[in-house]
Amino acid sequence: MRSGSPRFPAVYLGGGVTDHLLEALAETPCAEALAQKIREGGMVVAIAAAAQVAGHAARSIAPGSLIPGLGWLPEGVVEPNSIRRTTGGCASCSRPPGCGGGSESPRSRRCCSAQTR
Repeated sequence: MRSGSPRFPAVYLGGGVTDHLLEALAETPCAEALAQKIREGGMVVAIAAAAQVAGHAARSIAPGSLIPGLGWLPEGVVEPNSIRRTTGGCASCSRPPGCGGGSESPRSRRCCSAQTR
C-alpha cells in the first residue's frame, strides 16, 4: 500500500438496501479508497447489498430494474438472493425445497417451512 494509507488487511461491508448503499458510496472518496484497496491486493469482504454493489450492475429495489454498480468486479454481477427468487425456495431458509437446509427433516425431505414446530 502506498504511504499514508490505512494498513488494514481487509474491510468488511455489511448489507442494507442496494440502491441506498450505491447512492451513499458512488463517486465518493470512500468508494475510491475501497477500489484502491482491491487494486493493491487488499480484501473487501461484502455481504448482501454490499456484495451486489461490487459488480458492474446491481438489481434495484425497483422491480425489474438494474442500476450501475461500483465496478469492482468489472464483468461480474452478484445476486445473493437468487435462490428463492428463481427456484421458489423456502421462505424460512431461502434454500430450494428438498435441499436439506434449515430445519428440514432429512427423512421427510420436506422444506423447513412445511414442518410443524
